[in-house]
Amino acid sequence: MIQKNTIELHFNSELDKYFDARKRRDSPLAWSYLQRAHIFSQDFALLHNTIHIEMIRFAFAERKWAELWG
Repeated sequence: MIQKNTIELHFNSELDKYFDARKRRDSPLAWSYLQRAHIFSQDFALLHNTIHIEMIRFAFAERKWAELWG
């Protein structure tokens, strides 16, 4: 079994890359990092909720309404 610390490292790395891509206004790349962070967060409620909140913020900022419901 993979330890939570390992997962958190990968999660944080993807989240950092997401924020960097957002700063560069590279929305497709940002979304891909957000999706990867989402995968890493699956087994951990706090991380998972954090990523869902960020996904909602991203969808509003990008006006990607389908992402809110999908």
